[in-house]
Amino acid sequence: MHTILMSLLTVLLFVGVAQAESKIYPKEVILGNPVTWILSGYEVEKDYEKLDLTELQKQFVIYDIDGHSDRLRIKLYPVKTGNLIIPELKAGRLHVKPTTIKVLKNPEVSVSWQEPKKTVYPNETVLWSASVKADSAAILVENVLPENTPDLPYEWIGQADPQIQEGTFFGKKTVLASAVTMNQTGHIALKSPIIRIQNETNKRWVFGAPPASIQVRPLPSYLPAVIPLGKVSVQNAFSSQLIVKGRLYNWYLDLNGENVAVSDLPNITNQLGRDASIEWLTPNLEKQTTLTSDGLSSKVKIDQPFRVNHFGLTHLPALRLTYFDVNTGKLEDQFTSAQTLVVIPLWLMIVFQAVVAIIAVLIVLALGILLKASWTKYQLVTALKKADSATAVWGAIMRWSHKQLKPIRNGQAWVFFQPESSAESELSEQSLGQWLERFESQYGHSDEARVMIELLNEQFYSLQYEPMREQALNWAQSLPRLDWTRFQSR
Repeated sequence: MHTILMSLLTVLLFVGVAQAESKIYPKEVILGNPVTWILSGYEVEKDYEKLDLTELQKQFVIYDIDGHSDRLRIKLYPVKTGNLIIPELKAGRLHVKPTTIKVLKNPEVSVSWQEPKKTVYPNETVLWSASVKADSAAILVENVLPENTPDLPYEWIGQADPQIQEGTFFGKKTVLASAVTMNQTGHIALKSPIIRIQNETNKRWVFGAPPASIQVRPLPSYLPAVIPLGKVSVQNAFSSQLIVKGRLYNWYLDLNGENVAVSDLPNITNQLGRDASIEWLTPNLEKQTTLTSDGLSSKVKIDQPFRVNHFGLTHLPALRLTYFDVNTGKLEDQFTSAQTLVVIPLWLMIVFQAVVAIIAVLIVLALGILLKASWTKYQLVTALKKADSATAVWGAIMRWSHKQLKPIRNGQAWVFFQPESSAESELSEQSLGQWLERFESQYGHSDEARVMIELLNEQFYSLQYEPMREQALNWAQSLPRLDWTRFQSR
C-alpha cells in the first residue's frame, strides 16, 4: 500500500513539473499563409497568457487561437518577407526556443500599409490605410477590423468603401481605409486591421501589420469639456435681404468637419438668444458622415426657421464656431457674418418684384434688339462685299433699312415695335434723298452716307459701280457696333 501511494505521488509530481511542449511549423511559408504554433501541457493556457508577446507581434500577427487549457493551436501570419524570428519565450512550464521562419514573397498579391499618425489627441479620428495590388481582377479583398472590447484604450469606428482601380497590366488595385479614435492618453500599441484575400482557386491569405506605436497627448487644460477636434467650417446659405413681415423663412447653415465625428459638431443655433423682433422656431438638424480613403467627412445641415414681427431693419446675428486644430494645437474660430434684413409689408414686396420683373424683361428685349442690329450690320457688310452692280448695292441697303430704320410716324410711342411690312412699304416709296433724310434723322449727320447717295445718283444705271460700292462699304462699317438709335427719339 505504501509503495502504491509513493508511485502515485511520483507521477503527480512528474506531471506537475513536466515542461509544456511547443511545436512550430512550417519553417518556410509564402507571405499571406500561416505558421502554426501548437502548445500542449498541463494548463498551458495560463502560461501562454503570461508570455510577453511584444517582440513576436513585430514579426507576426496572432490571428486565431483555438483549443483548451491543456492544448492551444495558434495561427501566426508573417507581416513581411525575409527571415523572421520567433523569439525565445518563457513563462511557467512553457519555454519556446528561438525559431527562424523564412517568408517568401507572394507571387499574386502585395500589400503596402500607411500607418496612422504617431502623435494624436484623445477622440481624434485617425486613419490606417492599406493598398492591395493583385495580378488578377477576380481576387476578392476584404478589410476586417479588430473587435472592440471594453478593455482596449482605443475604438475602431468604421471603414471606408474600398476604392478599386482595375487596369490592363496590373490587374486590380484596392485601397482600404479604417478609422480609429483613442480614448486614453499615454503610449498605446494599436493593432492593425486585417486584410483577407481570396484568389480564384478559393485559397485564402491573411495580411497584417505590426502594432503601431501611438503617443496620445492630453488636451490642453484650457479647452472646454466638449469641443470638436479637427478642422471645422461653417457656411451661411441665407442670401435674401428684403423680407416680408410675419412670413416664415428658413436660415440654412452647413457645418463641415474634417476627421471630426458628426456627434462632435455642435448645434450653433443654441447661440440664438431671445429677441423681441425675431421669433426663432425649433431647428431641424440633418447629420451625415462619409468615410473615404482621404479621411472622415462629417456634415450637419441646420434648417433654422424664423419670422420677423415688425417693419424696418433687423439682423441675423453672427454665430461663432470654435474648434481645436489638431495640426496646429491651437483653438480656431469660424464666424458667420451678421446680416441686415429690411422688413417690408407684403404689398410692397409684390410691387418691388413686379418692377424687377419689368426691368428684367426690358433688359432682355434691349439685348435682343442690340444683337439683331449687330447681325443685320454683319449681313449688310457681307452683301455689299458680294454686290456686282449698283442695283445689288441698293438692294442690300434696302434690306438693312427695312430692319433698322424707324418708320416716320408722328406720336409713335414704341417706334421699335413698328411692323417690318409697314417699314418696307414706306421705304419702297422713297427716293434716295428721302432715304438719306430718314437715315440722318435717326443716326445723325453722316458724311459717308451723303457721299454714298451722291455716287448712287451718278452711277445707279452705270456698270462702273466700284467707287460707289466701296463708299457703301465705308458707310456700312461706320454704323455703330451697339446700335442704340432704335431707343432714341430725335
